[in-house]
Amino acid sequence: DIRKKESIWNDQMFKTYGIPEENPIRYKKWVKTVVPEDFPKVKATFHRVISNKINDFIVFHIIRPDGSIRCVQAGIGVITDENGQVSRLVGIHIDITNRTQYEKEREKFVSELQNAIAKVKQLSGCLPICCHCKKIRNDKGVWTQLEAYIHEHSEAQFTHGLCEECLRELYPDYS
Repeated sequence: DIRKKESIWNDQMFKTYGIPEENPIRYKKWVKTVVPEDFPKVKATFHRVISNKINDFIVFHIIRPDGSIRCVQAGIGVITDENGQVSRLVGIHIDITNRTQYEKEREKFVSELQNAIAKVKQLSGCLPICCHCKKIRNDKGVWTQLEAYIHEHSEAQFTHGLCEECLRELYPDYS
């Protein structure tokens, strides 16, 4: 009720907010539950809903009496009186704390996974290489052809040809 600045809550609202059942709830009491940093956007959303007579959603945080902070998604709608003036707000508040925590953990995991995948096919560090035949010694101590090692540890593909020096050395008649 906008004029009386009070709300009627159901059992679930009291559970979400962690406060004892006490209907009606005064607006001033509810305001104290909203995390101060979130209150300006909550107030702006309520104002926009009332002035434009629209429905809207908002996500904000509340502080419960035990000090825990919960994330709430609220759907808000208006009820108008016989003169078309907004007299009441109706809505639903859903505790989405667990969902937002899972989403953060998922985003962190995806980011870590993307970083790991990016590094899997990236050569780094020192590679022991034979100064004569150019074979590379792998982490198991086995010597392999340079091309095979790079192909196995990266996404590089090789094409073969002869440089001018090797062409003269190997095929002196064709240079």
